[in-house]
Order: sequence, then structure tokens, then C-alpha cells
Amino acid sequence: MICYSILFCWLSLFYQNNLVPNPGFEEFKVDHCGLSVSVREFEEDNLNWTSPTKGTPHVYSRNVDERCWNHISNNSPDQPRSGNRMIMICNYYKRGFRSYIQVKLTDQVLKDQKCTVRLWVKVPYNAKGFSPIMGVCLSPEKVVVDKIQNLEFAATVEFSADWSPGKWVLLEAEFVAQENSQYLIIGNFNPNSETKYVSLTNANPDQVSFLFVDDVELSIR
Repeated sequence: MICYSILFCWLSLFYQNNLVPNPGFEEFKVDHCGLSVSVREFEEDNLNWTSPTKGTPHVYSRNVDERCWNHISNNSPDQPRSGNRMIMICNYYKRGFRSYIQVKLTDQVLKDQKCTVRLWVKVPYNAKGFSPIMGVCLSPEKVVVDKIQNLEFAATVEFSADWSPGKWVLLEAEFVAQENSQYLIIGNFNPNSETKYVSLTNANPDQVSFLFVDDVELSIR
């Protein structure tokens, strides 16, 4: 019983230290049926989360009607890591399209503070290919860019891994903040020329990579 109490207290403390509001995308204004067709619709779908570009992320949910394109059925091979919802972003497309997600942190990260970032990502089960490149970027202000291509920012942390489709993978890193920051952006910040792409089938002319994201955490050490 003592062990369970200690574990509960540790988990509670860890959760409280997370500067990312709505980390599992469970809080929303409207759970739209179908894929998001605009940044405004995506922002209605998710409290706190926005898109820094015109490239629209998508919400997949167990809550919407089973006839909806973004419905997650009980027997779907792609389930949220936790809760009822997860986000899909495009981290590579040979024609240049990208999508990102952005959140305002509950407290400012100060320059030289030691931080830990964690997020879970998954290549869709039926993916024809994927890019193993994913990054996070801290920003002092909210980013709003009228474009659908990659953000020309330097990632604060960049991850690269050989992922297996249909399996959640934890991306985790420790870093020192280079400036005072209030926003966290998630996506691939590399141009196509510097982005690796792995094709899983010969019938893959589009060369596009989508990733599910869930349970995002940023804490100060």
C-alpha cells in the first residue's frame, strides 16, 4: 500500500510539473466529424492547441460518429496512446506540404533552465512510407505564418528513429533553454532536401509521411 501511495504522489507531482496544457488533446470545444479543413476548425477541436501555419493538422477521435472519417473504432489498429483522441500531422511530403501543432505553455521557460521534453508518436498502421524526423521548437512568441511549407526555424531538439508502423514510440530529450520562451511547436523543421524518407512499398508515388502525436510533456528539471 505504501508503494502505491508513493507512486501516486510521484505521478501527481510529475503531472503538475508539465507545462503543456491539454497534453493528450482530450479537451475541446467541438469534436468535428471529418478531417479538419481549416486552422480555425482545428483550433475549435482542441483547447490550447493551434497551428502555426496554414497546413492543417487533423484530429482522430473515439467520440465522433462511427460514420465520420476521423472516427476511431474499437477494432482500429491505430488507437490513441491514452484517452479518446490523438493528433495527426504531416512531417514530410515530396511536394513541400507540412503541418505542425503549437501550444502556449502554462509558465514561461527561462533562458538557461534545464528542461525535459517527452512526446509519443506513431506511424499509422497502413502507412506506405514515413519520415523518421521529428522536432520540437521553443518560441518566445506565438508563431503565425501564412504558408503550408516547412517552418524555417531551427529545432530546439530534433529526433530521428527507425519507427515501426502501428507502434507508439516515446521521444524524450533533455536540453538547456537558449532564450525565454512561452510556446512549444512540434513538427519537422528540416527542408525536404535534409529529410530522410523511408518507403514501405513500391507503389508509393506520393511519398508522404503522417505521424500520430499524443501525450506531450515539457517540464523544468
